[in-house]
Parts: sequence; C-alpha cells; structure tokens
Amino acid sequence: MPFEAFLQLIKKIINMGSFQSPAYQICHFWSMRSALLLSLNSYLDVQDDDIQYSSQLQFLTQERLDLSPVLVSMLEKEEVRRVYATRHVRSFERGALEVRGNDWVLVSANGRSRVGRVGEIIELVGSGGSCLRLHLRDARPVESFDPTRGSILSVACSVLTTEEIVNVESESFHELHCDEQDEGVLRFTYIY
Repeated sequence: MPFEAFLQLIKKIINMGSFQSPAYQICHFWSMRSALLLSLNSYLDVQDDDIQYSSQLQFLTQERLDLSPVLVSMLEKEEVRRVYATRHVRSFERGALEVRGNDWVLVSANGRSRVGRVGEIIELVGSGGSCLRLHLRDARPVESFDPTRGSILSVACSVLTTEEIVNVESESFHELHCDEQDEGVLRFTYIY
C-alpha cells in the first residue's frame, strides 16, 4: 500500500472515533484486522506477498529433490508430481511483516499455533500456478495465543521440537523477537 493511501486510511480511522485516543483506535483496528485474517481460512494468493528471490527458476530434477528438506517432504507426500520447477526465496513480505531465513516466527492456522525458526523458503511452480512452502525448524507448540494483543510469550525448552513444512498461503505469520533463554524457557516478544 502506498504511503499516502496508508495515511488516508489512518485519517478515516481517527475520524470514526471523533479524534479520541487515536493511537488506541489505530492499534485496535490493526489488531482486529490481524485477528480476522487469522480466523478466516481464505486462500491468499502468492502474488499478494512481496517476494525476494535468491535463485533463478530451475527445473525439478532428482538431484535437487535430495538436497532440499521441503522437496524431500513433498516427495514423501507425492505432491511433487504436480511441480515442474522451483526457486529459492530470500524473504517475503505480508503487510508490514517480513519473513526471512533464520527468523523466529509464530505460525497460526485453525486454532493451532507454534513458534519456530525459518529454514528454507521455496516457491513451487506447477501447472496450476505457484505456491510457497517454508521449512520451520525447532517448532514448538504454543498453548495460548491472543492475536489481538502484543505481549510476552514463553515456551519451555523441554518441549520436544519438530520440523514442519508450512503452507505459506494458508497460515498466518507473526513476527517474534527472542528476548532471552534462561532456566529452560524461551521468552519472545510478539507484535500484532
């Protein structure tokens, strides 16, 4: 969204509240927007995200299948038959959030939330279009998560970590900052 259009949106939000506590109104609006995006299971098109590529489009070969955790997991699910080319993604932006490799993110869909580090991000190109898949490393489940508020989130280090392949189009992402790791607990600050 261009900056001037963003300012117009903020102006409309402030006018609706009769200029009373504009900072609260804007934060409440964006947090509700984020919550609605989490609750909807609507399909998000890859073209809506701003994607930065780190490689050129390459045809899928057996040698490339063995090198990527994302492609190996797709081979196990037999989804690879529909894919004929791939390319690596350096980062993608969804709204104000930028997701890069090795970042901590909170991934949510269908009432299930988990925290993990971003591994590999790959765009898969097939006859039906393109899609993004993300390798989430050190994934840990999160019991309680309220997307309408930013706050501190704690996850026990004793929880068994998993590796997952995340369907970027159907999941919601939140930016995290790992504050500290002490006494067997990871502490994160998450933003709307």
